[in-house]
Amino acid sequence: VPVENVYIVGNPIKKGYVFGRDDDFRNIHNWIVCDGPKVILLHGGRRSGKTSILIQILNGRLNDCAEAVFCDFHKILPRIETEEDLPYQIGCAIVETKIFITLKETFIDENNDSWTVKLGKLVRECIQNIYPKKLILLCDEYESLEDLLRRKIITSQSLLWVKEILTLPIHFIMTGSSDFSTHLSPIFSPVSQKLDISMLSLEDTQKLIKHPVCGKLEYRECVENLIFRLSGGHPFYVQYICSVLINQINSKHHRNYILKSDLDEAIQFIIRNPIGHIHETWRSLSISEKSTLAALANVINHPDQYAKPRKILKAVKQHRFDISEKNLYESLSRLKKETYLLYWEGEQIRFYIDLIRFWIKRYFQTGEDIED
Repeated sequence: VPVENVYIVGNPIKKGYVFGRDDDFRNIHNWIVCDGPKVILLHGGRRSGKTSILIQILNGRLNDCAEAVFCDFHKILPRIETEEDLPYQIGCAIVETKIFITLKETFIDENNDSWTVKLGKLVRECIQNIYPKKLILLCDEYESLEDLLRRKIITSQSLLWVKEILTLPIHFIMTGSSDFSTHLSPIFSPVSQKLDISMLSLEDTQKLIKHPVCGKLEYRECVENLIFRLSGGHPFYVQYICSVLINQINSKHHRNYILKSDLDEAIQFIIRNPIGHIHETWRSLSISEKSTLAALANVINHPDQYAKPRKILKAVKQHRFDISEKNLYESLSRLKKETYLLYWEGEQIRFYIDLIRFWIKRYFQTGEDIED
């Protein structure tokens, strides 16, 4: 019987359960219950699982202590043309939520107060209705607010209402790939806690690999540990690899267990047919960063091997990568600070996601390959 491919590659998990992340949910729960940080920033790169966490909370993961409202900034952003549009849209998101829908008429039709004032009243009424639970506003990709500020559609001054409602039993849980900017930092940073969402632990990676197919598919020969090293614990790559493995098992081998040889075959398939996210990650890098990673990939020959910058510089010269020593060190510094691609142990470096090392080494062995 074919094994159902239940792994979700690239999209938020909207139904079912997020396997792993137990510590993250526990931290969030404790912060809400204990009236901890008013703003929780789920910080991580693209497709690291941030939105899936919001959806799990929306679907009741914290129902014992809070009621959640999802503010979809992807939909809200195009509708904002003035400073008052933002509190109006957030208010609409609140009253469209089933538990608060009876407050819709009051919010929309109430007197001539500004939408900022109306939102404050609405939030207070919501909190009163759900007491002793807290109210959570889930805001996906907070950087959308940055965009509104950059385009001067709203100003920092127009967001002061946020400070006022944060004095109430309410929490914002926001996602983003960067820290709060100079515009938003004065409002959010003093009351915020950053939670890194990028990588799963070995234990959580094993849960994500095994639990969705428990009783239907067996991973043998410690394959789950090898997947952890290949993926670095990045949820997207974990599920990508597992999805390819199931497709192989169903189409070629017709069995309900996976061996190391199957994983080797899957790696070769992925290298030959890389999914778009790998290309997107590569395209987002500068020429110097690409050259740095390519040099490192051509130095390292096994997953747990490290290299020092001097050895990488030697590979730059051997493989004719177009990058100076100064630019190499600057690129290493940027990659360390801004991406999840490299893992540092003191002054030694290896790839965090070893699958990317395989892919880079296959296609970028000289400076000419990068230019092409």
